[in-house]
Parts: sequence; C-alpha cells; structure tokens
Amino acid sequence: MITRLYVENFAIIDRIEVTFQSGFNVITGETGTGKSIVIEALGLTLGERGNTDMIRAGMNKTIVECEVAVKTSQRDHIEGILQSEDIPAEFPLILRRELRNNGRSRAFINDTPCTVQVLKSVGDLVVDMHGQHEHQSLLDPDIHITFLDEYAGHKDLLQEVREKYDRWTQADAELRSLKKKQRELSEKEDLYSFQLKEIRSVKPDPGEMEDLEQERKILSNSQRIAELVQSLQQVLYEGESSVYDQLVMAEHNLRELAQIDESVSEYADECNSATVTIKEIGHFLNQYGDSTDHEPDRLDQIEERIVALRKLMKKYGPTLEDVIDYRDKIKNLLDEFESFDNEIKKLAQRKTEAANELADACEKLHDSRVKSAEQFSKSTEDILHNLGMEKSSFRVNVEYNHREEGALEINGHSVTPDVSGADSVEFYITTNPGEGEKPLAQIASGGEISRTMLAIKSVLAGKDGISSVIFDEIDIGISGRISRIVAEQLSDLAEYHQVICITHLPQIASMGDTHFVVGKHVIDKRTKTDIRELSDNERVEEIASLVAGATISETTLQNARELLQRANQ
Repeated sequence: MITRLYVENFAIIDRIEVTFQSGFNVITGETGTGKSIVIEALGLTLGERGNTDMIRAGMNKTIVECEVAVKTSQRDHIEGILQSEDIPAEFPLILRRELRNNGRSRAFINDTPCTVQVLKSVGDLVVDMHGQHEHQSLLDPDIHITFLDEYAGHKDLLQEVREKYDRWTQADAELRSLKKKQRELSEKEDLYSFQLKEIRSVKPDPGEMEDLEQERKILSNSQRIAELVQSLQQVLYEGESSVYDQLVMAEHNLRELAQIDESVSEYADECNSATVTIKEIGHFLNQYGDSTDHEPDRLDQIEERIVALRKLMKKYGPTLEDVIDYRDKIKNLLDEFESFDNEIKKLAQRKTEAANELADACEKLHDSRVKSAEQFSKSTEDILHNLGMEKSSFRVNVEYNHREEGALEINGHSVTPDVSGADSVEFYITTNPGEGEKPLAQIASGGEISRTMLAIKSVLAGKDGISSVIFDEIDIGISGRISRIVAEQLSDLAEYHQVICITHLPQIASMGDTHFVVGKHVIDKRTKTDIRELSDNERVEEIASLVAGATISETTLQNARELLQRANQ
C-alpha cells in the first residue's frame, strides 16, 4: 500500500507530505482546491506521463515521491523486475519522479535511476488508479484475462498450460533449429564432400610437414654432410694420428705413470672414458654416413609432397593440424547429415505429442474460464445494479483466439497459444437500455468506469495482488441511497485493499477510516494547496460542510455526527 506521498513544486502545490493509512482513506475539499492534483502527482510517481505544465510557475523542477509497502505475494515478481535492471530490491519501495522545465524527466526506484517504463511496470503491479486519469488497467483488454483467472482460481490449470506450452515450444525450437541446420548443410553437402575427398586424397598426417622439411634439408645438403662425415672420421678415428689413436697412447702412458704414482690412475680412467666416447662417435659417423645415402628421386618426391600439403594448408589451414581438424569436422557433419531425417522425424513426433497435450490443457482451461465467466459476469452485474447502474448489463466474453493459420487445432478452432492458454478475454457492458453492448474500453464516463472497477474489485476482493486502489470522481452522477451503497462497497473493499477515494459526498466521506482534506490558500500573493489528516471533531465539521455547503448549522453538524455514527456501526 501507499504509505507516504511527498510532492514539491507540482502545479499549485508548493510542498506537501501526507501519510496514508491502511483501509479506507477519503479525501475531500472544495472544488478547485487541488484534490485531483494530489492524485495526479501520485500518478506521476507510478509512471504516468509528465510535462512541463505540471511544474509550479517560477520553479525549475518538480519532485514527487511515494513510499509503497508491497504484499508478500507480489515481492517475487517485483524483485525479478528490479534485479533485471540492477535496482536494489529493498522494501518498502521508494518511487520518485523529477520533471525539469527544460523538458527532461528522471525516474528512480530505491534511489536508483531507471526508465519511466520500468517505473510504470512496477507501479502497475501495486496500484490501480481509476477515474479521470490514464492509469486504468480496467481499460486494457489484455488485463481482463488476468481478472478472470484471479476470480476462477484455477492455478493448477494455468500451471499445466505453462508446462505443456514450454515443452511444445522447446520441441518446436529444436525442430526448427535442426531443419535449419539440415537446410544449411544440404546447401554445402556437395562442397563438403568435394573438400573431404580432396583432403583424403592427400592423406595428411599430424607433424608430417615438419618431418618432410627436416628430411628435405638433409637431402639438399647431402654432399656437404658426406664431406663433413668423412673429415670427422679421419680426424676422430680412421686417419693417421687420429684423436682415438692419440688417446689410446695417452691412456697407456698414464697407466704406466700410475704404477709409479697411484694418484694419476683416476686421470687414466678419464682418458679411457674419452677413448670410448670417440670410438662411439666414430661408429655413429659410419652409420650416419650410410643413412644419408638416398635415391636420386627422393628429394623430388619430398618437394611434391610439400607442395600438396601446402595447397591444403592454404585452403583449409593455416597449419596442417587445422587441415586435419577441418577434415574431421566436415566428416562428422556429413555423417550427421545422414541421420537428420531420422532425428527430424523423432522431433516432429515429440512436437506433435506436446501439441496434443497442450491442446488438451488449453481446452480444460478454456472450459474453466467459460464457466467462471458466467459467475463473474452475474456477480459483477449484480453489484453494478446496486451501485446505481440498474439498467446495465455486464458480460465477460471468452473465446478462442482464432487465427487463420493457427499453430494448434482445438475442437475445430485454429488457435495460436501462449503461456496463458489459447483464449481471448474481454469485458463487454451495456449502460443504457436499447444500446448494444460495447467493449468496456469504449465507455467514456469516468464515473461508470470507476463504479465498474469497484464492482469488479469487490468481486475479486482478496484474490488479486494489487495493494492499493484509488478512485477519483467515483461519485459522479450518484446521490442519496446509491451513494450510501457505494460507500459501503468501498468500505468492504478496504478490508482487502488500501482504498484512497476522492469524494464530494458526505455518505462516502463518513465511511472512511482516515479522512484528509485538501485546502487552497493565498500566501504572499501565491496560491498554495495543502492536505492534512482530520481529527474526529474536524471530520464532523468537514462532513457537515459537504452536507450543507458554506452555511453550517447545528442541524447539519448533528447530521454529520449521525452519518459518522452510522458508519461506525
């Protein structure tokens, strides 16, 4: 519910702050004092349109802020909106709008900047405003299905439809994706087959390019390698006075020296190790020299192989490993393509089964809505008659949302379902005998709209999640007995919602749990509007003024006391 409203530099309001209570809040005041301006300012904090005309003359900006306590049942939904916008999910909510005379507007939730659209989406969840303002969810046919479902209370059916819809849409999405993939692959099947054949014809192996380039390097330098090997063999092992022979002689002399001085023996051992090493090198050079002998055509074969591999690398590389990865990828795609028809057939069957289950769930929900619509229509119509609209008729129209090419067939109806089912729901009303029924959205009278909403809210009492309901000008065109009935209806509604109502009628004002009066004063040659909560004695005088106007007598005061006493009873 709305717990606090702060308004600064709005129209003829200089600065006001008002604390609303739970239950039935009434606002009264003489014509022109600015009662509706207070409600208009509140609407601004809920995301209604603003313009520079709203800024108090001579001021740079207007600020309007309200504090809203949120029902536990609504918190999860609101938290989801706030978290998606990176807004702290703190309660109570603080909603604020600022308008500047340069035309700029700013919106805030919990002191965090947001768009007006986000502000409105949150405001719509917690407050309904009705009367001469734009914030009227009742005039939006898209909301009517929500009213009906709240009345019907068929949460299990709605949940079943959601689950079946999710399964159907998931199967449909997977089927569409697979068919798209099949089409795309079909267009490239010949290309992939050619490419796979081309790569397979070369038969590249991992690391092959490095091995070939190393072998080519050796073969290209075979003559120099032979010269170096021969030279090394002569120096190290085979030539006269080779290193090997010199080491053998050195070892022999060291052994002889060690017989004289044992400390030399370890060096003789080291010399022996060197001799062994030189011998091993000599054997390696013999084998290496033999291995570098090659067929004359081998270098040409290597060059041709490198050219073939580089051609693949240029087309599918840049590396040979990339070529091999690409080969494996297109092979898998071509293998997968062969199984597409079977997978598509399975998915199509799954989608058909899901569609049939969804159609059954939508049909059960439709039947429940039709049955509930009859009861809802009668209950609302009865209350409208009590509220002074005796000749009116009210009907909740429920029908399948027919489409020429719908996604589902339900009892011969071609429909396109969504998460809420396959129905279109709209309220129709006739307010005057002889006139045909019309969609509720086409009603022009603010008073009729307000009383219709009062009737609907009374039928829905305790079932919807709205915290606050605001009525402006609900008493237009009613008086006497009907005004008393309207007042009692508002009081009953206030057991389930916070009700804020602007009224001119003493019968309605006397039923309020909390009473505010709006006044207009001229201070320092400037008109200012204020609002304050009335004490019990002040209420008597205010209601007496509503009864008799400017002239208040003891009789009218007594009438006011009787009205209040009757209201308390």
